[in-house]
Amino acid sequence: MKLLIGLTLIWVPVTPAFSMSGQGPGSSSPQSSPFEAIPEPQKTPPAKATGPAIVDIEFRGATRFPPAALRVLITSRTGGPCEPETLRRDVEALNRTGRFSYAASEVGESRSGPIVRFVVVERPVVRAIEFRGSDAVTVPEILERFALRKVGLRAEMLWQEEELARAAAAVRELVAERVRGCVVVASAVEPIWPPSGVQSWPSPEVKILFRAETEP
Repeated sequence: MKLLIGLTLIWVPVTPAFSMSGQGPGSSSPQSSPFEAIPEPQKTPPAKATGPAIVDIEFRGATRFPPAALRVLITSRTGGPCEPETLRRDVEALNRTGRFSYAASEVGESRSGPIVRFVVVERPVVRAIEFRGSDAVTVPEILERFALRKVGLRAEMLWQEEELARAAAAVRELVAERVRGCVVVASAVEPIWPPSGVQSWPSPEVKILFRAETEP
């Protein structure tokens, strides 16, 4: 007797371990569609002017520097906003030039709007450096000592008040090397007024005088 055993084949589809999207096995994050629109970054709107529009900008006290040269140094502009913080920075910019011993801003009102005025005091020009009281020291030797001690004082330069003390110390040092005894060196700044005779302080030019005096 023969036994016939029937076999039934069942096809089961096999699911691949990873998809064809290019992600490796175990990757679960979906890939965005290449046709998906990329969101644009948010744009910050420009800051709006908060002050009234400036009608005019004036400069008072500047005689050696034309207004056009000074306007380059500041941020405020005619037609632009009149803001206290901007005016403060403008005054700082004028002071940083080293050309003025004083700078300030004023705001005047008119029917059309505010008028900004910058008031400056120009530093005088050093026209001469003199030394009196002893023949043992000459002015060229004093200037050499200034250069050695890095003192910023020369003829035809703008006068810097903070340099006077350092200059006087350098002159005292030089005189002590040349002159015996106890010598006192005094310093003074003398104004030079224009030929017209009009005297307005500060004078546009000055003379620096050093005087050696022997103590009794």
